[in-house]
Amino acid sequence: MEKTAYRRAEEQIQALLHLSKNQWLAGHDNIKSSLYLATETAAKTLQVERCSIWLYQNRKQTIKCVDLYTLCRDHHEDGAELNSIDFPTYFQCLLKERVIAADDALVDSNTKEFSEVYLKPLGITSMLDAPIRLAGSTIGVLCCEHVGKKRKWKLDEKNFVASVADFLSIAYELSSHRKTSIELRQHKEQLEQLIRDRTQELNDKNEELKAFNSSVSHDLRAPLRHVSGYLSIIEDEYSSLFDESGKNYLMRARQALQKMDAMIDSMLNLSRVSMHELNKSKINL
Repeated sequence: MEKTAYRRAEEQIQALLHLSKNQWLAGHDNIKSSLYLATETAAKTLQVERCSIWLYQNRKQTIKCVDLYTLCRDHHEDGAELNSIDFPTYFQCLLKERVIAADDALVDSNTKEFSEVYLKPLGITSMLDAPIRLAGSTIGVLCCEHVGKKRKWKLDEKNFVASVADFLSIAYELSSHRKTSIELRQHKEQLEQLIRDRTQELNDKNEELKAFNSSVSHDLRAPLRHVSGYLSIIEDEYSSLFDESGKNYLMRARQALQKMDAMIDSMLNLSRVSMHELNKSKINL
C-alpha cells in the first residue's frame, strides 16, 4: 500500500532530524561515517534498493563512488568510476540542476546514457539524484536508484533527496574545516619547533663566539705580552748601546705591537656584534 503524503512527510522530517542531530555529521573526524549514515537514511526513508555517493576526480572528468549502500543486503561498498566522456549529458546536468529526477531512467534524456552499461545490468528503472555542492561548486552527487517497477518521484521526495545532499555538503565542509585546522596546527607546531631549533642554534653559536673571544683574548695576546716584555728589557738595559737608527727600530716595533693589540680589540668587538640585539632607529636618508 502506498504511503500517504502526510506519512511520507513525517518520515522525511524524522530522517532529517536524525541526520542533523547525529554526532557523525556534527563533529566526528571520520567522514566515512557521515556517508554511511546519509546513504542508509536516504535508502530506508525512500525505500530504494541502492543509494550511493559519488565524488569528482581528475578535474571533474570522472566521478568515483565513495559509498554505495544496498538496502536488501544492508551492505556498503565503493570503488566504481564513471567517466564524463562516456556520459557527457549526465555530467553537464550535474553542474546546473538541483535535482535530477528520472521516472523512467532508461528513456530519460539525462540518464539514458547509462542504460546498457549500468541500468539494465543492475535492474535500475528510476533514478533520483541530487548534486553535492561545497562553497558554490559541485563536488559530487547523491544517487538514489530504484529497482523494480518504474517509479514516479513526488515533489516531497525530490526535496528530501536535495536536503540529504545539503547535509552531505555540511559534512564535507566540516571535514574540510577540521582538515584545515589540523594542518594549521601542524604548521604551527613545525614553526615553533623551527624557532626552538633556530634559537638553540643561535645559543650554540653564541657559546662558540664566547669561546672564540676567550681564545683570541688569551692565545693572541700572550705572544704580544712576551714580545712587549722583551722590548721593555731591551729598552731598559741595552738602549744606550743603540744609535738613532736602532732606537727608531725599537720604537717601530713598539708601535707595531700597539697596532696589533688594537686590531685584536677590533676583532673582538666585531665578533660581539651578533651577540647583542639590534637597536633600530629612523634616520634621514
